[in-house]
Amino acid sequence: SVCLDSSDRVTQPLLCETLLRAMHFLVQDNKANQTLCGSAGGNSLAVAMFNQFIDTPSVVFHAVQCIGSLVGSNHKENAAEFGRHGVCSLVCKALAMYLDNEEIAETCCRTIHGLRHLNRQLGQAGACALVLETFTHHSNNGAVAQWVCRAIGSLAELRENKLELDKNNVCKIVINALQKHVSGDSVFASVFQFQSNHSAAVAQWGCTAMYLLVKGEGYEEYQE
Repeated sequence: SVCLDSSDRVTQPLLCETLLRAMHFLVQDNKANQTLCGSAGGNSLAVAMFNQFIDTPSVVFHAVQCIGSLVGSNHKENAAEFGRHGVCSLVCKALAMYLDNEEIAETCCRTIHGLRHLNRQLGQAGACALVLETFTHHSNNGAVAQWVCRAIGSLAELRENKLELDKNNVCKIVINALQKHVSGDSVFASVFQFQSNHSAAVAQWGCTAMYLLVKGEGYEEYQE
């Protein structure tokens, strides 16, 4: 009912921020609530607020976070609706605008990973190059590195994206992330020597990204 009652009067940034934060906590890791919120108009409301206040960083952060929670780990219906609303271009636009903002950059990569059912639209919106550029800007941030690796892995499930990632030195980025955030000179040896939660996550998702990059026929160049 909050979604329906607010759809025609979300004109203040603080109200938008509050609504987006509330939706995020309501639907986070709860598929039933993701479905209910999506069917009540929450998806289109989140996109409308995102569009209206894309020049307000605090609203952008909560909008991207909310969209990521609405798609969760595997909510295909909400993802499909977001696709119809052009959310892939919107998230990539926000990432390009706020690339220097660690919180927004991390949240955008997290949401790109969540939107993997829209991989083709993400690739067409420039997500591959932007995700890799995010690591370049925030290479010392373990949380960002983790979500960059996760986004790389999900984007790489589509052949066109895999080729685009290759053009932007993806293998070097993943290896750099592992070497920087997981101790040791040998990448695979270092996986078993992680020293923090972020190190463990980068180890897990960096290796997953490498696996998804090299799997399949015709990718000997990635293996090399």
